[in-house]
Amino acid sequence: MEKFLKITLIFILALVCLSPCQGRAVSSLSDFSFQIQPQTSSSLATWTISFSLPQDSLIGHILISLAGYSPDLSQARLTVSGLPQGVAIIGKSNPNCVSNCDDIRYYWPEPVSVSKGEKIAITLANVKNSDVAGQTGINFISLFSSKYPQADLAFNASDYLIQLSPAEGYEELMPETVTNEGQNPIQEVLINELFYQQDSKTTKLNEIRDASRVENFTLDLLGKVKVVFKEPIDLSGEEAVHFIANLADYMTFNYLYFWVDYQLINFFKAPLELTFYDLPYVWEPDILKDDLFVLEEIENLNLAIVDGQPRLSFIIREGGFYRIVPNLKLYIPENQEIKKASNLENFSGRISDPAAIIKISLNGQLSPDLKPKIDLKTGEFAFALELIEGANLIQVEAESSFGPVAKETRIVHYQPVGIKDPETKSGINPIYYAIGILCFLALILIFAISNLVKKK
Repeated sequence: MEKFLKITLIFILALVCLSPCQGRAVSSLSDFSFQIQPQTSSSLATWTISFSLPQDSLIGHILISLAGYSPDLSQARLTVSGLPQGVAIIGKSNPNCVSNCDDIRYYWPEPVSVSKGEKIAITLANVKNSDVAGQTGINFISLFSSKYPQADLAFNASDYLIQLSPAEGYEELMPETVTNEGQNPIQEVLINELFYQQDSKTTKLNEIRDASRVENFTLDLLGKVKVVFKEPIDLSGEEAVHFIANLADYMTFNYLYFWVDYQLINFFKAPLELTFYDLPYVWEPDILKDDLFVLEEIENLNLAIVDGQPRLSFIIREGGFYRIVPNLKLYIPENQEIKKASNLENFSGRISDPAAIIKISLNGQLSPDLKPKIDLKTGEFAFALELIEGANLIQVEAESSFGPVAKETRIVHYQPVGIKDPETKSGINPIYYAIGILCFLALILIFAISNLVKKK
């Protein structure tokens, strides 16, 4: 019986271990409702969002992203019921956002426990509705089980828009699904005015005539990144318009940094040419993808000086994070062999960022006295090391304010020459002289003894 129980237990454990792991599913919020009072453009209004959780949960922070024609939240006041007191952020919480940036965040120092069915209400008072009599409201609301800013999504809801009626003196816009004859929906999309700074090359959406085939569609954020779609794209469909209208959800433009969502890349199926402005580097930097690896083969890489400032451009065909980081080179051949009398050897290298700090280690020991000076125009630097006989491990690292720098490592073999080993010197070894003298003395001694014996 005991043997049978053991076998049964092992079988159950095997089933548990071999069963496929089930990831935690993201559930929708229960009893979700959204109201705006009054539903009139240009008026001061109260926005109310209410919902409950479908199960007992820990909640770390809440994000509410707005959509449609954005309200003015500068004077808005937020109150929350059904939850412990937390910290509220109203307005643009992401400093890198350039489109549809208004949102509301509510978070706690540590996740809080919320019971199933607890009625939660989030109220925004003193909201100034958009001056446009169009749709406004919520793009999505997400509840995370993690501490802010980590994003372990637990619950969500999306796409709750309300049509505002026109205020006196304003003409009501037609619904988004209806357009005037000859007018394209993309023409009514509004993106951040930063894309239309003086000298910006951003395509003017209201001037697109044939939305089904837009050539060289460009989004140009001066001082940060310019993006050009290198093949014609179709902006006439609802999904295409959605991507551009909600640009901040699918692209991030920042200094030396760009992110594009895989969904956008896969939808338009066009390669993107990225141009990064005003690089702080004196020669070609590295391109880091998804913070995992440096791109080796880069399509159409070009570093040029425009208006006295370096610009870097290249083409991408995949979504992901792209960072422009300093490039470090060490001018030491792999497994270099050095043969000379002195063990002091000079080495050199080069780094894109002339303001970086170089750190050098020899055989695992950091050399604090070695502080190579970097040429501000070329990025070149030099240093000297006292090598030991045999293999030497040289490591060069750099600290830069513009991102991580790949470490360079080399093995250098040093063999001293000019001091010959005693066994390899020319001429007769002195020890042989000593042996010869001893042999000669021994012969004399033997001869003397032999004579003494004969006389007796």
